[in-house]
Amino acid sequence: MRHVCIKCGHLWSIWYEEEDGEVTSDLCEDCLKFWIRGKQKTEGNHDCYGRAVELCSRNKCKWFQMCCEEFLIEGMLKERNNE
Repeated sequence: MRHVCIKCGHLWSIWYEEEDGEVTSDLCEDCLKFWIRGKQKTEGNHDCYGRAVELCSRNKCKWFQMCCEEFLIEGMLKERNNE
C-alpha cells in the first residue's frame, strides 16, 4: 500500500507493506512534525518536536514520550548494561 500526504502530496511506501496498488492518505513525517510543533506552541511549550539531540526535561509536554522515545530507550538499555 502506498501512502500520500494529505498536506504536501509526498508519496511513500512503508518497508513492511507490500505494494498492492492501493493508496491511502496520511501525513508524511515532515508534515506531522510541523503539525505537532504548532500544537506545542499553542499548548505553551517550545516547538521542539523531533529536534532533540538528548533527553529533554520538559516532561510536562504531552509529546514528550514520542519525541524522546529513542533517548528513553537508550537510557533503559544503559541501565540494564550497568546492572
